[in-house]
Amino acid sequence: MVVVAHFHFIAHGLYAVFVPATVLFMGKSARAANEAKNRERQGRLLSTLTGMIAKLGGTRCECVEAAALFVATAERLGIPVQARVVSILAIDTQEHRVAMTGIAAGAEAERRLGATVLGAPPDVSVNSFERAGHMILTSSALSVIFDPTFQQFSKDRLPAVPISGPVSDVRPASGELVIEFDQGRFEVTYFFDDDNVGTQEEFEWAKAQWSEVATQLAFQLRSGATAATLSFEVPWEDQPAR
Repeated sequence: MVVVAHFHFIAHGLYAVFVPATVLFMGKSARAANEAKNRERQGRLLSTLTGMIAKLGGTRCECVEAAALFVATAERLGIPVQARVVSILAIDTQEHRVAMTGIAAGAEAERRLGATVLGAPPDVSVNSFERAGHMILTSSALSVIFDPTFQQFSKDRLPAVPISGPVSDVRPASGELVIEFDQGRFEVTYFFDDDNVGTQEEFEWAKAQWSEVATQLAFQLRSGATAATLSFEVPWEDQPAR
């Protein structure tokens, strides 16, 4: 079964609405209500973090490095998240514009749209990140997905925004997660490639390099900062050289 989520558009990002925990757990035990409130708070923090990283990186943001910064910051907040390698197919259903990375997305685009991936075929070796081409974040505990670098596809005239919001299952049996937004005009399909470890070394290196920035982001998040009020800048091209 393919999991489909419907997101709402909000300025500065694509965030599905987090329903207040007091509504979800009305009439339940105080403990259950408190746990729900804590999950809601964590979800909002991570959605804000998604916007912050998107602002720091802009359209230059590399997905692996952004994911590493996201995980490092979430660890400082005490919230477990998972970096996930994916192939992505993004479609503007009105203008018939398509952006894609990886083998699975290319095959699906050809099946649905008759589109063909241009350029040399990706390396299909077992550990090759190139067979997928993108990295996002999920939280199994919160059932939330985060894509802080979706704006990189704005070069294909797709919305220059991050994606963040709850889904019914972050590990669908089909391996596919479809997100629709703007009343179905845009459709994003993520094809999970969880056995792909081709980028693990780069991810761990980037996570260590972004340690100081992660600490600053966690502090600002705890202080109530948002992407709009972020008080420091780290241009992506000025990151430490490897």
